[in-house]
Amino acid sequence: MGSGGAVIRDELSVEDRACLKSIFVLLVDDEAEVRLHLGEFLGRFVGRLLVAADGEEGLLLWERERPDVVVTDILMPGLDGLAMAQVIRSRDREVPLIVISAFNDEEYLLRSIEVGVDGYVRKPAPPHDILRAVLRVTRPVLARRRLAQVQAYSRFVLDLNPNLIMVVAAAKVVHLNSAFLAFLGLPELPREGEGIEVGGLLTAADGSALGLGEEPEWVDRLLAYLERDPIIYLRDPRRMERLPTPFALSLNTAPDGRTHVFSFTDVTRLEKQLRELKERAFTDPLTGACNQAKARGQLEAEVKRARRHRRPLSLVYFDLDHFRQINHRVGHERGDALLLELVALVIDGIRTSDLLARWGGGEFLVILPETPVENAVLAARKLREMIRGRDFAGVGPITASFGVAGLLPGGAAAELFAEAELHLLRAKEQGRDRVAFAGDEASRGVVEGGA
Repeated sequence: MGSGGAVIRDELSVEDRACLKSIFVLLVDDEAEVRLHLGEFLGRFVGRLLVAADGEEGLLLWERERPDVVVTDILMPGLDGLAMAQVIRSRDREVPLIVISAFNDEEYLLRSIEVGVDGYVRKPAPPHDILRAVLRVTRPVLARRRLAQVQAYSRFVLDLNPNLIMVVAAAKVVHLNSAFLAFLGLPELPREGEGIEVGGLLTAADGSALGLGEEPEWVDRLLAYLERDPIIYLRDPRRMERLPTPFALSLNTAPDGRTHVFSFTDVTRLEKQLRELKERAFTDPLTGACNQAKARGQLEAEVKRARRHRRPLSLVYFDLDHFRQINHRVGHERGDALLLELVALVIDGIRTSDLLARWGGGEFLVILPETPVENAVLAARKLREMIRGRDFAGVGPITASFGVAGLLPGGAAAELFAEAELHLLRAKEQGRDRVAFAGDEASRGVVEGGA
């Protein structure tokens, strides 16, 4: 036995020896000589070894000590090895089980397969064969142990963060840190199908539900919302009647593209100041419409969303005809009042999902998500008729010229704007008060509109 131990030790790599030294093995055999010699052999290599004389003792030791690997003989008085293995397997789906038997009977092999043993060694087997079987089943054990250690450390780090952290993998919430659980009033993350759907507690700034409760689309909708607004609101499930708490939402996505880490930073105290700053930064001070900075950011976000989901997106760019002359004729005060009246008129004429922005002077953009270019042309024609049919206070009737463009596959925001601008210039060249767009008529140099 001594020389055999020396041979197998020489055959083992440094990594293998370290692997064996890190595990705890339970050996179960009713033969005292086997327990003595095989136990002595295995004890030279593994980190810790326990021996049991029968299945009952083996089961008791396993329940109390929870070893990493169980090695057992099959035929023993009382509770045999396979019966013991079956009980263990019913309570632990991952612990490796190795059975040793002198029987070549197919029935024992089939029973072993049914029980779910990980190794089957036939007697008489040299001890080093059993050691190799132990080493083979040990590697996955250590891999799971290392993964568990990494996950435990990751959870520890996340729990140190005062922000609310949510980890989502394949559209499933797989971890909430302690701060998030405390906010929800939960001791631990509910199992799938139980407890709270976090997505159903998230709302937009106006209090409207985001419709995030359904799987798996809710993650895509949350990502889309994050592209439009970094502020999101979370309700306390224990106090649904209260106003939701505002959070700044940030995102980190793993390289696999399916695992997302969402961080919620409570901005209750900063919300008012933040909204005032956003309003100043992204609002035209004269008309109250979005300004150019907001329009640029929103157009980039909508282009990304349209490309990701392969949805249509259109842009309407219009300019009040002869606006500079109007200002000279009626004065800047009435010109400003004209722009205010115009913005109110246009907002009434577009959808709530559309975005109106003042680009500068008498120029405006309308971003139309989920809109093919032919529908955007109809919307531009409607606005043109509304403007030319209005008798603006202190000014009288005015007209506007329109350029319409639709996002092409793979197109960029700059390309969409450039096309809309090109059609706007074409409309002006053709006499103003008209709608220009790409198509059969536009390609022949003719645009819709005119008196």
